[in-house]
Amino acid sequence: MRLKNRFKKVYVYFLLILFLGYYGSITQFPHYHIVDGVTIVHSHPFPHGSGTNPVEHQHSGNGFVLIQLISNLIAIPPLLFYGVKIIRRIVNNLVFITDENVPANFTSQYTYLLRAPPLNLHN
Repeated sequence: MRLKNRFKKVYVYFLLILFLGYYGSITQFPHYHIVDGVTIVHSHPFPHGSGTNPVEHQHSGNGFVLIQLISNLIAIPPLLFYGVKIIRRIVNNLVFITDENVPANFTSQYTYLLRAPPLNLHN
């Protein structure tokens, strides 16, 4: 049990450092590139240079594709997970679970499932 508590403590500090690093990166290093008339905004650490002589950096075409894939990888799964969860709850509460269509022997274990209850052959 002691090892589990130590792992939790290390895990919590790791997530805190990861979040602070991410937050620092997106607040300190945002910049944009214009490629073929399309503005691509992203952030990552890079040397800024002096105010009169800013340092420019470029990304390859593959670099921009990688930036887009990473952005999608970070944004889409939580959106899908929580979106599906919210939609399931709304559909179950508004459509399937009403007083007039719930049988007397309907148990609460089937409240949030999107399937029919088991068939009862012993009537």
